Amino acid sequence: MDTKRVKIIRMVISILIFSLIGRLFSLSILQHDEYSTKAYNQVSQEIKTYYPRGKILDRYGIPLSGRNEIIEENIILPEYKQRNLAAHVIGDLQYNYNNNTVEGVKGISGLQKIFDEELNGGLPIKILQYKDGRGQAISQGDYYVYGDHLNQGKNIKVTLDYHIQKVIEKEIESFVNEMPENNIGINPMGVAVVVMNVQNGEILGMASWGDENNKAVQSFPFGSVFKTLVSAVALEEGVVELDEEFLCNGTILIENQMKHCHKTEGHGKLTFKEGFAQSCNSVFFEVANRLTEYNPNGTIKGNKVIDFARKFGFTLYDKTQLDSFILSDKYSKNTLPDRITCQMDVFNMALGQGKIEASPLIATKIMATIANGGIMREPLLVKEILNQEGKSVEKFNNGNGERVISKQVNKKLQFLLREVAISGTAQGINDSKYGNIAGKTGTAENGTVNSHAWFSGYFPTDQPKYAMTVFVEQGKSGSRTAVPLFDGIADEILKLGQRN
Repeated sequence: MDTKRVKIIRMVISILIFSLIGRLFSLSILQHDEYSTKAYNQVSQEIKTYYPRGKILDRYGIPLSGRNEIIEENIILPEYKQRNLAAHVIGDLQYNYNNNTVEGVKGISGLQKIFDEELNGGLPIKILQYKDGRGQAISQGDYYVYGDHLNQGKNIKVTLDYHIQKVIEKEIESFVNEMPENNIGINPMGVAVVVMNVQNGEILGMASWGDENNKAVQSFPFGSVFKTLVSAVALEEGVVELDEEFLCNGTILIENQMKHCHKTEGHGKLTFKEGFAQSCNSVFFEVANRLTEYNPNGTIKGNKVIDFARKFGFTLYDKTQLDSFILSDKYSKNTLPDRITCQMDVFNMALGQGKIEASPLIATKIMATIANGGIMREPLLVKEILNQEGKSVEKFNNGNGERVISKQVNKKLQFLLREVAISGTAQGINDSKYGNIAGKTGTAENGTVNSHAWFSGYFPTDQPKYAMTVFVEQGKSGSRTAVPLFDGIADEILKLGQRN
């Protein structure tokens, strides 16, 4: 009986031992990950997820993409701000903290989107701190870095000048804040400014205010700035001389419709150079008519200005082609009329109205060409891609430029643009001791009460270095809104002194 009882006891003990061994095997091998994670989560808490990423640098290597050093729980971590200097150029990031792959952060606009693959620094790195059963830190210095690795992201060096960019954004902010105090009935919907090196086409500053669209590359009704291209073609074709006289009585009869000069009482007698400085609609309609091409049957075939404008990146209205600039978006389409078939088409083209739309970027390109002696350079924004050691892995360039305006005509255009600031629609501009300004105003109808305001030009006039465009959406008057902002920015840029 005792022997039987002993056998039973031994059997029970054996079963218990094998059950315990089986359970231990299950816990330590089969369910190891599950229970390790549960135990790990009970004693640790995630403080921060860091997504390593390359930086966007200005031409001097100054970071633009906003990496801050922030302190959290006594750990210093780099963090990207969503709003940077040159925010519309740099773009935004979108984080998905539930995604532990390289897809956890994505560039969703600007250069962050265009160079997302190059900037991505690899898998996220998690910073954790150990906690006790009550959720209290076991030790302030007891941290664990999970998935640490070297930043694999490349850096993007752009042509922007940090100091010029800062000037532009500061001046725009002051302009917008002071506008209601000026009591001129203007409440702008947006502002854009582009600054370009006239010799090499490099973008030194680009800023946009108003909404998420980058208005610096967005196309808008162009207005009288387009008269600069009309003048270039007219002078090249020899259909007008600077001192030729015209008569403006304030009205223009076109196909039984009465159109008006912006000076309703008329400018009276004036020369072509005076007509340019005063932006006289009557003068430019007559000059544009001289550039009209006719079919054998007498109908209008087209106008020579259209072909010339296409050299600068304008495209026909019914085409889907966008500007080739790196930041061009669906709203970046500089357009011309598909056809010039009647006198009203000629009138609208002469004034930069109708289907003629342009971005502040292309306006700056036009002025840079004239400032550069008639040689056109394509705008350049990105200089090179650098690895983490600072070595260049890819360089970008915009070629050697192309002469699109003869030297003789270009000198005349420079003279005309300077006259605008001396005696014309930008006469109120304050030529600073640092250098004079030349340019063209524009007030573009857009179907609202307040027209868009433009001023595009270059400075200093004796040795041109910078081309710049100021665009104020629904700014009402180029002379009253765009010109003062241009003046303030130009003055501050020239105060910075010599820039490389």
